[in-house]
Amino acid sequence: MSLSDTAAQPAGSARRLWQDADFLKILAGETISDLGSQVGDLALPLAAALVLNATPGQMAALRAAEYVPRIVVGLAAGVWVDRLRRRPLLIATNIARAVLFLGRGGSSPPTPRGRQAALPPRSLARAWGAS
Repeated sequence: MSLSDTAAQPAGSARRLWQDADFLKILAGETISDLGSQVGDLALPLAAALVLNATPGQMAALRAAEYVPRIVVGLAAGVWVDRLRRRPLLIATNIARAVLFLGRGGSSPPTPRGRQAALPPRSLARAWGAS
């Protein structure tokens, strides 16, 4: 076996990978999911700052709320999901994140001018679901 034979093998397996329908489906799904997550990571703090006129403390609380699920359920969930089939799990979690991000989890009542509105529960639900 020569050096040129071994160099040609990874290119052949890469070609097969791009022709695999299951790989292309998961790549497309995860790309769309990651794009949505990035939009949410930008839109949620921006909406809190511009629309809700959130204070720096509220912005910090919103940012910290994004990490609560990872800290609280991260290890236990990791052990549990390792025993499940991955494909249905990926689909279900991406759908749940989309529902939480787009859904209406409640809102704060309108406040008169000059009063600072608290961050609505919907913002926290989106932060937990879209992280």
